[in-house]
Amino acid sequence: MADFDVIKSGSTKDITVLFDALDVASASYSLFDISGSPVLVDQPLYINEGDLSTSFIISGEHNTLDDEKNKDMRRVLVKTVSTDGRVGEIEQFYAVVKTIELDVPSESFITLMEAKLAALDVYDADSFMLLSDHVQRQVLIEATNRIKTMRFSLKRIYKITDENGSRPQNVLTANTLPFYLTDQYSGEFVDFTELTTEQYLSLPAYFIKDVTQSCMNEAISIVTTNGAADAREEGLLSESIGETTNMYRSGRSAARTLSRKTWRLLSRYTDNVIRVGRG
Repeated sequence: MADFDVIKSGSTKDITVLFDALDVASASYSLFDISGSPVLVDQPLYINEGDLSTSFIISGEHNTLDDEKNKDMRRVLVKTVSTDGRVGEIEQFYAVVKTIELDVPSESFITLMEAKLAALDVYDADSFMLLSDHVQRQVLIEATNRIKTMRFSLKRIYKITDENGSRPQNVLTANTLPFYLTDQYSGEFVDFTELTTEQYLSLPAYFIKDVTQSCMNEAISIVTTNGAADAREEGLLSESIGETTNMYRSGRSAARTLSRKTWRLLSRYTDNVIRVGRG
C-alpha cells in the first residue's frame, strides 16, 4: 500500500504513481469502493515515452458519499502496459469521510476545531498540533473513550451529598438522563453510551467545562512521551545508554488508564466507593 489518506466527501483527490518499468507505453486507472464495486473503469492516462511517473485527479463527484454512509474506502488501480506487452498494476488507497468533525458526546467531548483552538493555550500541545486532522481525530476519540471509563455520579456532578435529608427529585428527574437504579443513591452513574447531545448539554456548565478540558489534556498525554515517567509506569528497573545507567523503582505502579492531569480534574465527579450492606 503506497499511500493512505483521508479526505472529506465531495473533495478531489490527487494521485501520483511511480511506474515499476522504464518503458511504459500506456496506462489507465480504475476506481473501486470498499465493497469492490467499480466507480470508474479503465480511464486512460496520457503519458509520454520515457515517463517514470504520472499524476491525475479524481474529481469530487466520485468521492461523494451516499446519505446512508458516513465513511468509505477508495481503491485506485493503475494498469500499465510496457512496449513489449508486459502488464503491471499499482494500487493506492484512501478513505472518504462524511465529515472530519466529531459528534459530542458520542465520539468526543470536544470537536476537532475546538481542540485546535484550545491547544493554543495548553502547555506542551505542540505534539498534538503537528498531527494531521485525521490523527488528531483519532486521538480525541481515544481520549474520550478513556474518560468514559470513569464512574461519573450524578450526585457528585450536581454536588448532592449523602447527608442531604431530602433528595431533590426535581433536579435529577428533570433531566431524562440514563442512569442505573434511579431509586437508589448508589446507582446514579451516567451512561455515556446512551446520552444524546441535548442531554449532555443539559448537565452543569462547570462539569462540561472540566470534561472538555480533560479531554484535551488526555489527548495531549496520549501523543506525548514522558521519558522516565513512562518507563516507571511500565515497571522498567533500569536502562543504559552508553556509560550512563538510569535506575527506577522496583515494581510497577498501580494500573491506571488516565493521565494524572485528567484524574485530578475529574475525580471530584466520580464515585468509586464500594458499599456493602446487609441483605
